[in-house]
Amino acid sequence: MRVRIASAGTGKTTSLVLRYLELIDSGVPLGRVAGVTFTRAAAGELRQRVADGIAEVLARGDYLGGAFVPSADERARFERARFERARDELGGAVLSTIHGFMIAALRLNAPALGLDPGFTLLGEWEAAAIFEEEVKGLLLLAAAPDHPLRAASARLGESAAPRLAALFAARSLAPRLTFGATAEEAALRALYRAALAAYDRRLGGASLAPGEVERRAFRMLGSARARERLAKRFPRVLVDEYQDVNPLQGAFFEQLAAAGVALELVGDPKQSIYGFRNADVTVFRRALDGAVLSGELQPPLTESRRHARALVGFLNRLTGRLAEKGLGFVVDEAPPVTAAGAQAAVAGSVELVVVEGGEPLDALRGREAEVLAERLLAHHDLGVPWDDMAVLARSHAALTRVLGALQVKGVPAFVVQARGYYERSEIRDVKHALAVGVDPLGASLLPFLRSPLAGLTLPEIEALARTAPEERLGAIRAGFPALAERMERLAELARATPLEAVEGILRYPVGDHRFQDSLRRRGRANVDALLFDVAAEAPRDLALFLQRLDLLAEQAEAGDVPQGGTGVRLLSVHASKGLEFPLVALFDVGAWGSRRGAPLLVEPGSGAVRLAGAPGFAAAQAAAWQRADQESYRLLYVAVSRARDALVMTGSRRAPPGAAGTGPEADRAGAGPWLAALLDLGLEGADALPGVGCERVPYAPPA
Repeated sequence: MRVRIASAGTGKTTSLVLRYLELIDSGVPLGRVAGVTFTRAAAGELRQRVADGIAEVLARGDYLGGAFVPSADERARFERARFERARDELGGAVLSTIHGFMIAALRLNAPALGLDPGFTLLGEWEAAAIFEEEVKGLLLLAAAPDHPLRAASARLGESAAPRLAALFAARSLAPRLTFGATAEEAALRALYRAALAAYDRRLGGASLAPGEVERRAFRMLGSARARERLAKRFPRVLVDEYQDVNPLQGAFFEQLAAAGVALELVGDPKQSIYGFRNADVTVFRRALDGAVLSGELQPPLTESRRHARALVGFLNRLTGRLAEKGLGFVVDEAPPVTAAGAQAAVAGSVELVVVEGGEPLDALRGREAEVLAERLLAHHDLGVPWDDMAVLARSHAALTRVLGALQVKGVPAFVVQARGYYERSEIRDVKHALAVGVDPLGASLLPFLRSPLAGLTLPEIEALARTAPEERLGAIRAGFPALAERMERLAELARATPLEAVEGILRYPVGDHRFQDSLRRRGRANVDALLFDVAAEAPRDLALFLQRLDLLAEQAEAGDVPQGGTGVRLLSVHASKGLEFPLVALFDVGAWGSRRGAPLLVEPGSGAVRLAGAPGFAAAQAAAWQRADQESYRLLYVAVSRARDALVMTGSRRAPPGAAGTGPEADRAGAGPWLAALLDLGLEGADALPGVGCERVPYAPPA
C-alpha cells in the first residue's frame, strides 16, 4: 500500500486531487476508485475539488499551472476523452466517509450476509440506548433462581450494567474482545456476549449503527467470495486522515489490502488526537512500516501554503524537539516544512506570554485571561478584524474564563459549541414524537415509547415490541388509554404547520410539567434553538422538516446549538481540527494534565479486557496513561498549527516566592507539560527565531 505523511497546511487535499487526475490519465475509471474521508463535509469538498480539477484540465490543458499535465503523445484526443468520461462519471463515484464506504460494501454483498439491502442506520447514541435496554432486560431475567446467568449477574452486582456499557462503547478497539480467567472476568464475558447477542437479534439485518457497520464489514471480508466481489468493484481505494482510524477500521483496510485492493493512505501521525473516539495512531504506524518494507512510502508533503514564515520556523522547531524526545511522535513523522505560495511572503509572528507568580494557578489564570484579551486588542489595533481571530483551549471551562475577560475589555466574542446537536436526546425525542403523529406505525413508534413524552416502562415497551406491528395501536388503546389520547393529539399536531407542531410538542405534558420545563438548562436551550431554527426557515410541511432533521443528524459538523455570531471565536482544540484562522490564541498552555483511573480497560488492537485488581490491569492502566500523555503533545501541535499569520500562546507558571532563576530546571519545576515543552524550545536569547518571542509577565491582580 502507498502511504504518505502530510503535515498541517501542506496541501493534503490538493495531493488527493492530483492523484485522482493521475489515475484518470492512466485510464482508471472513476467508478472503480473509492475515495474515503472522515466527514461528509470533507467528502463533499473532495468531490468538488476533483470536479474543478477535471474542468481545469479540459479547459486549460493542465491543473494548478502545471502541477499536473496530461499525457502528451499522439493519443492526445483519446486522453481528453478520458477526462470527459471522468467528468460524466464523477457524480456516481464513491467519495464518502469510512462508514459510507463500508455501507456500500455491505449493500454490495447484503443478501449473502443476511442483511436487508435497504437497511437503515442508527445513531451511535441510539445504539447505546438499545444495548442498555437489552442489558436491563437481561439482568432482570437473570435474577430468576434457575437462570443460567444468575451467578454471573450476582457476582458483578450493580457494577454489571456500567461495565457492559463501557465494553459496548469500546467494541471498535478490536475485532473481538477477549477476557481473562478470573471468576469476575468470566462473569463479565458471559453477560456481555449474551447482551450483545440479544442486541444483534433485536436489530436483525434491518438496522445498523456505526459500530455494527464496522463489525459487519470486517466479518464480511472473512468470506472469500465477498472479498473478491469487493476487490473487483473497488480495486483502488484512497483513504484520507488515516491517522484517525480505530483498530477495527484498520483491520478492515488491512484485510482489503490482503485481498489485492490497492490502498493509498494519506495522514499525519502528529494530528492523531481522537483517542477518546477509539482512534489509534499505531494503525497508521503499522501502515508506515509496511510501506517502508514494500518500497511504497511516498515522499512527505513539506510545502506549507497555510503558515507564514515565523509560524513555519516555530512549528519546525517544536516538532523537531518533541520528536527528538519521543513526545507524541518520532523524527520520521515530523519532516521539516517550508513556507510556500503566498504565505512565503508573509513574515507572521509568534508570541509566548507566561504569567508567573507565587499565587495559586487559578488566580494566575485570571490574570492570564486578561493578558490574552490585551494582546488581542493590540492585534486589532494593528488591523486584524475580530472575525479573523480564534481562541482555543482544552476545556470549555477555560473558554468561559476567556469569554469573561474579553467581555470586560469590550471585545466581541462567542463560544462555538460542541458538535452533535441534532443527535441530542431531547431533539430526537421531538423528532420521534412528530414522526409518530405522521405515521403511528412507523419506525419512530418504539423510540417514542422510550421517551419521556410517552413515559412507558421498559417491560411495557418490551411487551408492545413483541406484538405484531399492525396490532400495536390496538394494544396501546387497550392497555394505555392515556397514551392513545396523546398519540391522537400528535396526529392533530402533524396536520399543523411545522412551527405549530414543534411548539405543541414543547408544551406537551410530562407528569406535572410541560416537556420543555422538564428538561435541564442545556436541554431547554437546545429545544429553544430548535424552535428558533424552525421559525427562521420554516419548511413547507412536517414531512420535509423531519427529512431535514434526519439529514442534519447525519452531518458530523452540525453544531451543538445552532448559532452564529460575530467577533472572536472561542472553541476547543478538538473542535478546531481541520480549520485555520489568520490569528489563533491558545489559552492556558500551562495547565497540568489529569490522570483518571478506570475500573475497566480494553487494550487497543488485542481487545484484551482488564478489570481493576485482575492480572494485567496495572500494566494496561500504565499503557493507557502513556497513550494519553503522547496524544496530549499531538494536541498541542494541532492547536498551534491552526494559525496562518499570527499565534499568541499564554500560560501560567507558579513560581514560589524566592525561586531563583529562569533556567530550564526552574521552568520545568513550575510549568505544566505543554508550557515546559514550549519553554524548552529556546525562544529567548541567542537561539530565538525570527518573528518569535517569549515574554514573562509578573502576576498582578486582574483589573
